[in-house]
Amino acid sequence: MNKKGFLIIFDRRYFIFIGILFALFFLYDHYDSIGYIQEGSTAYDIGNFFGLQPPDSELIDSYILDLTNQQRANYELEPLSFDSELSGIAIMHSKDMFDRDFFDHNNPDGDGPTERARNNGIRIVSGTWIGIGENIGETPIGNVIGCGYVYDELDVAKCTMDGWMDSPGHRENILNSDSSVIGVGTHCTTSSCFSTQNFR
Repeated sequence: MNKKGFLIIFDRRYFIFIGILFALFFLYDHYDSIGYIQEGSTAYDIGNFFGLQPPDSELIDSYILDLTNQQRANYELEPLSFDSELSGIAIMHSKDMFDRDFFDHNNPDGDGPTERARNNGIRIVSGTWIGIGENIGETPIGNVIGCGYVYDELDVAKCTMDGWMDSPGHRENILNSDSSVIGVGTHCTTSSCFSTQNFR
């Protein structure tokens, strides 16, 4: 083998290897503490540039509302009406869970769904009870155990609803005959979707 041929082969393999290492280190540097690519980072922007957009959160909310009322119909319960005020605090909570890296009904300030509703001037009395019911969920984008491959908005909504219906407390909120209105709010990144349901 002559010198020129050796350099061509060496250069090609060398640059492929270096390119793979660079890509791995570059992506790792932009992961946050829970393993997602940080929103607003260069890696996230590059993903958006190449069309790797997060799912449409509003479309997911619409699917979740429809699926919730389908479940209620299965049990001969009245459908829940969409409430834009409850949806506002639901969206706010979903985004807050991502932004401040927590997963709980109570935020780091100690406010739960009833406090968030009251703080935003939303009525918290319904029939014979006081307070706001809430379901929260996080659905990864990709191959999800129990859901299969989750990519589009309907996949996300179905996987989220399946998780809630398989959990006694979440299921009770969805099938609560005392509830009449619902708010749904989802916040998605390219890696995961956080969803919140609020009931009254």
